[in-house]
Amino acid sequence: MNRENIEYMIGIMEEAEALDMNYFQDSPNDEPGYAETIDILHKCGNRACFAGYMAISDKFKQDGGCSMRGAPAIGRFHEDEAVAYWLDISEELASEIVFPNPEIFNRKSYSTISPRDVIQVLENILDGEYGEQHYDAA
Repeated sequence: MNRENIEYMIGIMEEAEALDMNYFQDSPNDEPGYAETIDILHKCGNRACFAGYMAISDKFKQDGGCSMRGAPAIGRFHEDEAVAYWLDISEELASEIVFPNPEIFNRKSYSTISPRDVIQVLENILDGEYGEQHYDAA
């Protein structure tokens, strides 16, 4: 696992104002357009899921990632695969975070998952609770 990137995303979730696990990124009133920074996301009223926040975070972009229609992309990896690659966790676990598995989110529905819930999952990863393996990008 990439502890530095996971800890960075914990910090991002601590500041998240518009978490909505239903969308990579969604704009108010279904207007077209995606925010390119977290500051703009908050100012314009867009909502984003964990992966959507990751896609527009400074560190992810500095590492070569980008947002494609609100979803994270890095190299040949997109959506949950990009999360797995950048956090260096298994694709299965990344998928359970991006497309929330009720088992790891205390049986909460997509729309009721809070930033604190995501932080708990990330902390559990750091603690080895899910037995994650390193992602093999080869």
